[in-house]
Amino acid sequence: MAPTSHPAGTSPWNVADAIGKPAGQLLHTTDLDQASAVIAENYQPGRLHIAAPRRPLDMVMWTNTLPGLRLNYLSYGTDVVVTAPPAERYVLCLPITGSVRIGSARTQIEASANRLGAAISPDASAFFENWSDDCRVVTARFAPAQLEDLLATMLDRPLSGSIQFDLGVDLEEPSVRAVLRTLTLVRNELDRPDGITSDPTMGTGLARLVMTGLLLAQPHNYSELLHQPAKTVAPRRIRGAIEYMESHPTEIVGVADLARVAKLSVRALEAGFRKHVGVPPMAYLRKIRMSGAHSELRTADAGADTAAAIARRWGFHHYGRFATAYRDRYGEAPSETLRQTATGPA
Repeated sequence: MAPTSHPAGTSPWNVADAIGKPAGQLLHTTDLDQASAVIAENYQPGRLHIAAPRRPLDMVMWTNTLPGLRLNYLSYGTDVVVTAPPAERYVLCLPITGSVRIGSARTQIEASANRLGAAISPDASAFFENWSDDCRVVTARFAPAQLEDLLATMLDRPLSGSIQFDLGVDLEEPSVRAVLRTLTLVRNELDRPDGITSDPTMGTGLARLVMTGLLLAQPHNYSELLHQPAKTVAPRRIRGAIEYMESHPTEIVGVADLARVAKLSVRALEAGFRKHVGVPPMAYLRKIRMSGAHSELRTADAGADTAAAIARRWGFHHYGRFATAYRDRYGEAPSETLRQTATGPA
């Protein structure tokens, strides 16, 4: 099974000729035994057979892994039936084109592009059948430990059991579309040598962002608890969070990290910041980082350092957005501030 190109389309999940061999693995096979082995290796052992031989098998799979999150892009080119034992991970299955029937012993749905996806929990066997010839799906698979630990942090209490997602995922729901945009960002960044995912810390943060969005957007057995109003937070806890931000501004990956430090749930921390600070915690952190970057730009050696490198040290990995926000706040480009360290103030 050799790497291959796949015809380009409008979806960012299509593997375009222009990028050649993408990050991760891109595999192509027309052999049923090889296809079954690929599915067993990248998902888990199960059964795969051709349902209707109206077209030959032409399987394409792209796969990549981030901490706690594994992405797959998959198409068969014909109708197949896949049956699988209970999953080892939580799985989000999203048709990009075409349609496929997804179900378990309890229920089933007709998943289709831009309408309905599936969220599969690791407690029951599943089947995938009635694939349209043009069906291509993206699956995002989440390690149970990471997803469940994140939910426990958001709830500020241990879980009493595994997360049971509703099977059908409404792809037209605004909160779900936000998750899809985040996954698209991950996919696009994977193919950039200087992309966000090239930094392990940022890759972890992106994976956690996807998981947070899924937990908030897709109904599950903890949704009612998750969306209950947060308890009032004492200012002392908020002051402690602010002090930690100021002393460790570049060590915080996401709001869940800050919530752990403050010994609060994410919802309680955000509610406390809205009440006592007036801005969300991550917005306040960006202000601290921006101020730190500004101070370093004013004192750095312009001959030995760059504005982009300083921005990265302060957690700004998209220089264009950083430069725009910096100009809005300080009235000049970061590079202009840095140049003045060599020439003196204009």
